[in-house]
Amino acid sequence: MAGEGLDASEEAELNRLLAAAAPATHGADCNNAPAPSAPPQQPVTMEVLRDGLVFDAVYGDGAWEVCTTAAEVDFTEQRADKWAASVSVVLRLQRRGCHAFLEMHEETGSGHAKDQPDEETATCLAQERAVERGLHRLAKLFGPSLPPAQIAQIAREASRRATASGVRSGNLCTRTN
Repeated sequence: MAGEGLDASEEAELNRLLAAAAPATHGADCNNAPAPSAPPQQPVTMEVLRDGLVFDAVYGDGAWEVCTTAAEVDFTEQRADKWAASVSVVLRLQRRGCHAFLEMHEETGSGHAKDQPDEETATCLAQERAVERGLHRLAKLFGPSLPPAQIAQIAREASRRATASGVRSGNLCTRTN
């Protein structure tokens, strides 16, 4: 354990530092970048719901967090009167412990968008697709460890939640100012 051999004040300071270093929400920036003035609204798709349910099955409900450790716009270009973009991301899946994150897995994702009305929309859509693909790649790491009946149950639950909330398969671009 991290606190073995520490006195009470050292243990308290260690716990304070670990708590301050831990990102607080899904989709957080692991590099502690300053938060935008208005928090971005995360798009929810059936695929993202399904991947979250896989993480819940492996780690326990709410015992995990995904954050972006790197994002890079590979390119943006105007083609006639439409825009295209490509974005790559690195995501980190972390399991929460008592005082810190106990283990992590990192995975990449890349997303592309074309025929968008402006550069910002193309970049936003490409980044959302990159995050979604990175999440799916992380979820696929655990697929073989789950029994087929549980995978089927996860698929049904994701579909039920998506239907109940009006979510459709695919991405919706949400802008932030």
